[in-house]
Amino acid sequence: MEEMVKEALEAYDVSKKISDKVIKFANEEIYEKRNAFELAEIVEKSIKDFGGKPAWPVNISVNNVAAHYTPDINDTLVLREGDLVKLDIGVHFEGYIWDRAFTVCMGRKTHPLIEASEEALAKALDAVKSGVTVSKISEIIETTVLKRGFNPVRNLSGHALERYVQHAHPSIPNSRNNIQETLREGQAIAIEVFVTNGTGWVKESSPVIKAG
Repeated sequence: MEEMVKEALEAYDVSKKISDKVIKFANEEIYEKRNAFELAEIVEKSIKDFGGKPAWPVNISVNNVAAHYTPDINDTLVLREGDLVKLDIGVHFEGYIWDRAFTVCMGRKTHPLIEASEEALAKALDAVKSGVTVSKISEIIETTVLKRGFNPVRNLSGHALERYVQHAHPSIPNSRNNIQETLREGQAIAIEVFVTNGTGWVKESSPVIKAG
């Protein structure tokens, strides 16, 4: 059992280090008039070049498209000044997944929505430890976001990760709840903070998810 835990930790460490390189590379490849499909292709190739494998197709979601948009070969989406661009990148090494995402505002150093999500993420990560309840983490996220004058997206959640499993139990909502399940030692967790200036709910809009 100890050998299995050691193997998992070592693989997660490799995935994390690869994802660090991919995130740095992706940031340098985001610029005005960049075609979204070309960006997705080159970022996905970088995952392989750095020694990992994509855990899912690179997602590039722009403005009110909250998540899960993967441009296809005929996509005409081009990044423009003022766009809020969200890159969701999954790297795995031997099945151990590192879930990464970041947001940029084209032509600006930052944006109030980005600042709100970053603060909520930092506070949630500070609270993550063995024995903490899901409800506690969710409360921290919602409280932080509301204080910034925005709403958390209530029907998108963080989640656990398992070997070769992108979305494992439990889910970690961005808003208050009564989930008393606790995080346990050795569990891989992805905290995914979604912030909006809308109502706080996303709707399916094939093939994307839009925030309202």
